[in-house]
Amino acid sequence: MDTGSTVFLLVSNTGASPATVTVETQGTLYGLEAEDLTVSLAAGATKLIGPLPRQAFGFPKGDVNADRAFVDYTGTYADLKRSVLTF
Repeated sequence: MDTGSTVFLLVSNTGASPATVTVETQGTLYGLEAEDLTVSLAAGATKLIGPLPRQAFGFPKGDVNADRAFVDYTGTYADLKRSVLTF
């Protein structure tokens, strides 16, 4: 998914079991080791995740995935409804 200071991920868990969304960081941020952004969603929950700045989540220039983020999901994949929003 794209990244940027105005980019958010809206995730709804329509299932009966909890789920987890993890947005992977790309190493360091301002010289500090950065942790992945992990968000838990209870059954039936909806959460707005972000913003997702390029500096933290985007792959570096020159990479085939430059300025894009990788997102992992746990839980029942079919029960997760996802949208990328830009404000």
